[in-house]
Amino acid sequence: MNDQPFRLLLVDLPPGTSAQHIGFARALGERAAVIARLMELLPGTTFNAEGRGSFKRATYEVAFTIVHR
Repeated sequence: MNDQPFRLLLVDLPPGTSAQHIGFARALGERAAVIARLMELLPGTTFNAEGRGSFKRATYEVAFTIVHR
């Protein structure tokens, strides 16, 4: 297994838009709502005031950075 970190970008694309058109991505919602949803989906996830979060398990960790552009 590869131990190198990777990035996963979560975006909201309009229906019928492919990932090749990432410039059309919409915000997932307000920061607080996105954080609340991630915490609901991944119990034990924590976030700091800057929108950086972490979900840890024995063998892995998922780090989140919530940005709004």
